[in-house]
Amino acid sequence: MSPQRQSFMIPAVLWERFSEQAKSLCLSIAPFLDHVISHELEHVSADLKGLRNNNTAKRVIGGELKRVGSKSVNIAIEPSTIERLNAVIEEHNIARNALISRILLFLRCPDVLCNILEIPEEVEVRYLHLQLEGMPTAPMSAMRAVYQDPFFYLRHYVQANWGEGLYRVELPAQLNFAACYLSDEDNPRTAQFKKKQKLNKEMMALIGNHNFGEKK
Repeated sequence: MSPQRQSFMIPAVLWERFSEQAKSLCLSIAPFLDHVISHELEHVSADLKGLRNNNTAKRVIGGELKRVGSKSVNIAIEPSTIERLNAVIEEHNIARNALISRILLFLRCPDVLCNILEIPEEVEVRYLHLQLEGMPTAPMSAMRAVYQDPFFYLRHYVQANWGEGLYRVELPAQLNFAACYLSDEDNPRTAQFKKKQKLNKEMMALIGNHNFGEKK
């Protein structure tokens, strides 16, 4: 069967920036995204194993997509990818548009996101000999290596820093439009979130008032 057009609501600025980069690299957007989505679905399942959004969390994420100004985007995807995508979404009750937005966000991974995640903007050479695979010298082989696993280095650094996968690691609330899982403690509409905020404020006040043994 031939690819089927699927409609997604993606933050307009995110899609525009991604499209600009893809075109500058001479990428055929639809086949490339189909490949990336298909490749990443197993990682989504692994990262979210045992987790499932409640409907309130899913509505909050959907509301964030509206807040940031999303646009409808049509992407031709292979039927097999669609079937697997729908299965993962159903299993974890993921906001479909948020998952695609997160994939696009990590594909671009701007410097500000690297800073948030506390990961290097460039692969550190010293790690290539210790933990990470090197990159082939031959240009076509190097492109193939990236194509086979676009998030290889990014995944390594996030896992090493946070002990979480790309689809579970917590991002700032401003990026909840790309959240694949939102716990009650991170959901602004829940009592657990308000309790967590209160505890954080009390902790900061305690730290601010404590002299940590220093003489006055």
